[in-house]
Amino acid sequence: MIDSGAFSAWQSGAKIDLQLYINWLKKYEKYFFSYVALDVMPDEGGGTATPNKCARASYNNLQVMLDAGLKPMPVFHQGESFKWLAKLLDDGHDYIGIGGSATLSLPKRVEWLNEVFTLLCNKNGLPCVKTHGFGMGAPDLIWNYPFHTVDSTTWIGSPGFGRIVMPDAQKPGRAAGRDAGRSNKAPQLHLTTMGESERKAVAKFLKLAEVAEDGLRESYISRAKVMAVLIEDLKQRRAKEPCKYERWTNRQDAHVAWASFIAPWGIKEKIDARPRPSLAPFKIFNVAWGNVMNHILNVTNHNDRLMSYLNIAKWEEEGLAEYIQTGFPTPYEYKGRP
Repeated sequence: MIDSGAFSAWQSGAKIDLQLYINWLKKYEKYFFSYVALDVMPDEGGGTATPNKCARASYNNLQVMLDAGLKPMPVFHQGESFKWLAKLLDDGHDYIGIGGSATLSLPKRVEWLNEVFTLLCNKNGLPCVKTHGFGMGAPDLIWNYPFHTVDSTTWIGSPGFGRIVMPDAQKPGRAAGRDAGRSNKAPQLHLTTMGESERKAVAKFLKLAEVAEDGLRESYISRAKVMAVLIEDLKQRRAKEPCKYERWTNRQDAHVAWASFIAPWGIKEKIDARPRPSLAPFKIFNVAWGNVMNHILNVTNHNDRLMSYLNIAKWEEEGLAEYIQTGFPTPYEYKGRP
């Protein structure tokens, strides 16, 4: 999957030329599962652009890309009026990105995603379009919202803070966070405080990941590998058990009854009447930096990657082909399993 890199460009002060992006996609689009429309970020409006002004400018970019014969994924962002999501639905887009919420606290994120999926889903929890969740790789989000695809840096980020996510002994197929490092902030959540049933479940999983428990304390690589194996396991379980949306009102009790929601603009009835797309197979597009991280993804069967146009636009064609085939951004000598 190709992301335009608009958010990274916004952070770094770089600029992405829409026409150059279009030309590049027309040359290489056959190699990709999907690619994302070029968003307009607030600073591109002189620093005073509101989310809805940016949404209008992004919508204009989308139309230019469509007129050029491309079929990019439009993105609905947190903070934009829901009329923009309604407009994307009315235009007939069948695959929509959901993003812009990564900086929110989990309760605020859940509150917004509840609004999004209550609009997109019927009372049986089935969505009317396929969605991609940008930065939605956390196991809780994967289990509670019927995304067709997500992208994730969770498997990289959490291990860097000494955390690891293990199978939940009380809820098979789900996950529970544990501190695998040296932090004493929450000793009750440390690996050393596990109960007998959880210890057995964790030992079984570590054997599957080919990682020793002793190594989790000292090795970021070991923690990252276990996370990658867990996310692959979640993906496989999610494929066997398609997610149906049930309004998430309490993090400790995620499976509550679906609540009715009367959407404005009179479109809820039309959405309920739309056919429900098949959500299988579920995909997780992983983001990785460097050869070691990409090697971990390779050996844990993570073959779907999110690539940024901003980062790879200057690659020679041979380098792009090498990455697509191997998953490595630079030449890499295989040295066995990490």
